[in-house]
Amino acid sequence: MDQGNLDTQENPQHPVGPRSNEVPSRVAIGGFNDLAGGSDCVPRLTTVRTPRVEMGRVAANLLLAMIDREPIARRAVDLGFELLVRKSAWARYGEV
Repeated sequence: MDQGNLDTQENPQHPVGPRSNEVPSRVAIGGFNDLAGGSDCVPRLTTVRTPRVEMGRVAANLLLAMIDREPIARRAVDLGFELLVRKSAWARYGEV
C-alpha cells in the first residue's frame, strides 16, 4: 500500500496515481485521516480514519495536567482507528 500524501495520490500523472490503470488491479493505494478529496479520487481512495478531534482533546487535557503538575496515569492513549476500504484497494480486498 502506498501511503504517500493526498497530493501524490490525486495526481493523475503519478505513475501509480489513482487514475493509473495499475490502481487497483496491481497496486493498492491508501491514505490517512479520510481527508477531503480522498473520496472524490478515481478510484475512491482507501483510508485509515483516526479520531483527530478526540486526539486533540486528550492531548490538550494531558498538557494542561502536566502544566498543573498533576500526576499523569497514562502516557499512551489508544483511541483506535477505522479502515475504510474503497475502490483503490479492490484488488486486495474484493469488491467494496
